[in-house]
Amino acid sequence: MSVRSALVVLALAVSSACGGGEGSSNTGSIPTGPSGGSGDPFAQTIPGTVSIFGTNRHPASAPRAGQMRVSLTWTAGVDLDLYLAPSSCQKLYPQTACGILAKSDASAGTSEVVSRAVTAGESFAIFVDNLSQTSSAAYSVDVRID
Repeated sequence: MSVRSALVVLALAVSSACGGGEGSSNTGSIPTGPSGGSGDPFAQTIPGTVSIFGTNRHPASAPRAGQMRVSLTWTAGVDLDLYLAPSSCQKLYPQTACGILAKSDASAGTSEVVSRAVTAGESFAIFVDNLSQTSSAAYSVDVRID
């Protein structure tokens, strides 16, 4: 088995074992591209549904160094926000306790994006926060490292 194949198998095993958090219902992750090689981009999609006025936590790690771009998209008419925090952050609130690394909290539209330079092996917590008091929302988080 090649190193690349072993990394993909490991990523799938870790993704399967990791659950969501605060109100999550679908927190699996699906690698959608190669990982491991220093020149290969890495891509991962994390689908989920966040409950009414809820927050979901997704663990993430960088298998390679580069510029990481995390995109959140959804179709429901709700206001979702995206936060990137250190992996030690277990709950988004209070935000001052986590040391938020990046956030996108536009009040209009159906997407949010954050980016950050990362090193191989660095770990994070990705939070999806639903500000709606009336509707849950299905979403997709796409992580790409170039």
